[in-house]
Amino acid sequence: KYDLTLDFGTAIEYQLETGEDVMKAFDKLAEADLIALCQLLAAMLKDKKTGEPVGMAFVKKIDIMSSLDYLTDKVLEVMGMSTMPMDENQAKKK
Repeated sequence: KYDLTLDFGTAIEYQLETGEDVMKAFDKLAEADLIALCQLLAAMLKDKKTGEPVGMAFVKKIDIMSSLDYLTDKVLEVMGMSTMPMDENQAKKK
């Protein structure tokens, strides 16, 4: 019923909802920030029929704590498959 995607639309949705660049969310996720995980899921989890993000109201209905490891792994997996450009500072580090 839902796709977990990381694309340009996801980055825009995340920034509109949080006021932060999506790359900051990835840094927060690395620090096990639960709010960042929920915000990323709200933007990345999309309805297959409409292609629209499910939003935070939908994510709040998910029992995040019981599936925390699974959800974090899935978000990280999708991030690893992403072709989104890195910001300049991250590119220099690599």
